[in-house]
Amino acid sequence: IDNIEGFGSPESEYSGLVESTPTSIMSIGKEYTNRPLKEYVIKSSYNSAITGKYVNAEMVKYLLQRGCRLLDFEVLYIDGMPYVTYTTDNNLEAINTDNKVLLDNILTSAVSQAFTQPSPNFEDPLFIHLRLKSKQSDIYKAVAKSIDATLRGKLYSKKITNDTKLSDIM
Repeated sequence: IDNIEGFGSPESEYSGLVESTPTSIMSIGKEYTNRPLKEYVIKSSYNSAITGKYVNAEMVKYLLQRGCRLLDFEVLYIDGMPYVTYTTDNNLEAINTDNKVLLDNILTSAVSQAFTQPSPNFEDPLFIHLRLKSKQSDIYKAVAKSIDATLRGKLYSKKITNDTKLSDIM
């Protein structure tokens, strides 16, 4: 297929995944939050910013609008910066996406969308799982700086234990 505008672009790949049917998910009622976190099932997503061949912050927003409250990101340290992408390369030298997006941008998208409408469960906590892949220990400082810059005001500051209740982190 030649010269089809948008074919194979991040936008067209994303739009091909979007479901228009509304979700019936709602925020959990306070009367159901008095149990330990380990007793809840959290709607989650793997490689939450990946649409296929592309990393797309809009995908993060879409997943939150569909009720996901646990987002997963694979983070690689490229040119001294933490990027969201993914790789199957054991040497961590090649990425499997046609682009990469700074972790700052992905986390900013997540936090800007997670606690407002149209996310159906915007009153619920957001869990973020980062899978760091690097042979350089500098990735930890870079990721910490990114978390501090983008999520500081939303972080739960106490230690999470087996007894931590959902009501504690709401």
